[in-house]
Amino acid sequence: MSGLTLTIPVAALATLPVGLPQVIGGEFTWWLLPVTAGIALITPVIAFGLEMLALRCMTHTALGTLLSIEPAFGILIGVVVLAQQPTLMQLVGVTIVIVAGPRRSVAGAA
Repeated sequence: MSGLTLTIPVAALATLPVGLPQVIGGEFTWWLLPVTAGIALITPVIAFGLEMLALRCMTHTALGTLLSIEPAFGILIGVVVLAQQPTLMQLVGVTIVIVAGPRRSVAGAA
């Protein structure tokens, strides 16, 4: 977890030159900056922490299988909640990830 907490600020500084001109050129509300920074810092740390906690409680193969179907849930949420239509390439990509996921996990555990 400590390694992840160090990478988030480094990533924020690395993307600052790309995002800052967009903020300066557009309409900017100052109170959104700390809120956005807080969400950006906390969200990946919580997700990574929960994944590491799950890894301790289950086998590598089971976790690999669950993580490989994660993109499919992303597409499902997009269809149901946002009324998005996935492209054929997105469906093919998700299928490849799902098929490759469990094999990768089994090979990694051996």
